[in-house]
Amino acid sequence: MASYFSVEGKLVIKTGEATFLSQLLQSLGSTLLSSVLLWGGMPTIVRSELAPTPAPNQVLALFQTPLGAPVFTAERPSQQGLTVPSLWLAVEQFGGKTVRTWRAYPPNEAGERQIRVVVRPELWTRYNYFERYAFLSKLSTAASRYGYSLLLVDRQNFLLGGFACNFAQIQPQYLSQGRDFQGDPIPNYLGVFLQPEQKPDCELWIRPSLRRGAF
Repeated sequence: MASYFSVEGKLVIKTGEATFLSQLLQSLGSTLLSSVLLWGGMPTIVRSELAPTPAPNQVLALFQTPLGAPVFTAERPSQQGLTVPSLWLAVEQFGGKTVRTWRAYPPNEAGERQIRVVVRPELWTRYNYFERYAFLSKLSTAASRYGYSLLLVDRQNFLLGGFACNFAQIQPQYLSQGRDFQGDPIPNYLGVFLQPEQKPDCELWIRPSLRRGAF
């Protein structure tokens, strides 16, 4: 379940479980969810979403982190062993042609790891808000399994959305079998979302520039 929804002037959803809204969208469908939100008039969450929405601090700090060379990219998986994190399946299932490429970066000085997903704006702008949210939620779930935050950008590196968690402050579990291409054990952070005492502080944000007629 989500920890809480912050809808006072900006639409930032803080949650201890990355899959919350993706599960809701999957069970209800984006059309039905839109109807629920709009039933009885336009509620606060929609009014807030249409207002200017700056990126929250955690997402913005991640975006402003100086980046070195990526560990690997979507086009260049490691030939030495298992490539972790792996977004290929999630992109194939949910990203389609919208994703141009993605890159995984080494940890910064604070130990934070990130993936940057580059999307095609001409396809991204066809999505309404809830479709964008579902898209980001699905890819973020795949990234967070390995302790990575995720940012959505265009090819000019313009920030479109992000999911940021303080994974560096959490001791992960590790898969019992297999090692990554660097010979390290493979982390599995899925369990931390089920333990209240270990839930990371996460922020999920989407730039609220909607195509006309999205609602």
